[in-house]
Amino acid sequence: LHAGRDSLDLDESALTGESLPACKWAGQSVMAGATVVRGEALVRVTQTGERSFLGKAILLVGRACGPDSDKDRHSLRTVLAKIAKIITLVGFIFAVAIWFKLWTSPNNTRDVQGFFLCLKVSAIILASVVPAAMPVVVTSVLALGARRMAAEQAVVSRLSAIEEMAGLSVLCSDKTGTLTANKLLIDKEECAPEEGVSTEELLVLASVATARLDRDPLDTAIVESADEEKRQAITVTDFIPFDPVSKRAIATAVTPEGQHIQIAKGAPHIVRDMVCEGDAVMSARLNTLINEKASRGLRTLGVCVRPATTPANKRHIPKTGAPASQEAEAWRLVGFLCISDPPRSDSAQTIESARRLGVEVKMITGDQ
Repeated sequence: LHAGRDSLDLDESALTGESLPACKWAGQSVMAGATVVRGEALVRVTQTGERSFLGKAILLVGRACGPDSDKDRHSLRTVLAKIAKIITLVGFIFAVAIWFKLWTSPNNTRDVQGFFLCLKVSAIILASVVPAAMPVVVTSVLALGARRMAAEQAVVSRLSAIEEMAGLSVLCSDKTGTLTANKLLIDKEECAPEEGVSTEELLVLASVATARLDRDPLDTAIVESADEEKRQAITVTDFIPFDPVSKRAIATAVTPEGQHIQIAKGAPHIVRDMVCEGDAVMSARLNTLINEKASRGLRTLGVCVRPATTPANKRHIPKTGAPASQEAEAWRLVGFLCISDPPRSDSAQTIESARRLGVEVKMITGDQ
């Protein structure tokens, strides 16, 4: 990334499996194949083709499926070719033995005519042994298998894929977009508002601290889950977009009651530190909550609020040399949002069917 006024959000799910956009700044590398979600910048191309990340991945896949790969050495075509060679070799040995037996027979005249007669009989026997029809028979059987698979709504692009599927024991699957719907949603039942705060209030405050224009998928999920009428009743007077360094966004707003407040929305550990200054008990409780959600594959996003006592033009950054507690002491935790990428409707049935067939399913994802 050569230059840009702001950060650049990139969708790298096709490369890394990560459903959330990756934030890039000037000086950072951008992978070929990524899609720009938000922002604009000038980039300088440094690597193309097989030198790029995408090119290297394609090259590795090509090597894995090439003629020197284990996959090719154990493919049906290679195995059948080896069997045909062995049968032909055995047939040739027996044909030579039969020719020798006929040539040394007492009834053989042992002249030129007898020589060619023995050779003709041996050649006929050898021709009958060579499995010349094997490719036709195998292709016919695989074609019937492809027809049966087509009846099960499966598209067979190569006949050899049927044999490969028959030898399948472990299925490695991507998560984002394969097992999941690749759409971030707010799980209202899993949200963890603080005592005295409803889930609806938590969502409304989170949507206030969310960009209204040029939104990323996470911002879109929050805005769509909140009550738009209640959100419109709150007037935003200043907004600092999400900063990948501080990992939070801050909005200054005026409530319908006329109260001036600041709302911060950010990474769970950042919000935890903002509200738990000096409170080890609360910090331990929030750590347990965050880890428990993460263990079940749920992303969390913290929301906190405080009276708007800091002038907007100072951008809420403490003075140099001032302790961090001067910024965090007034923040009050509102709660944690839970974001999930729900599984596809047919994922559970597909995995269960694979297990019944003796196939072990492994999920490969870039999520951390």
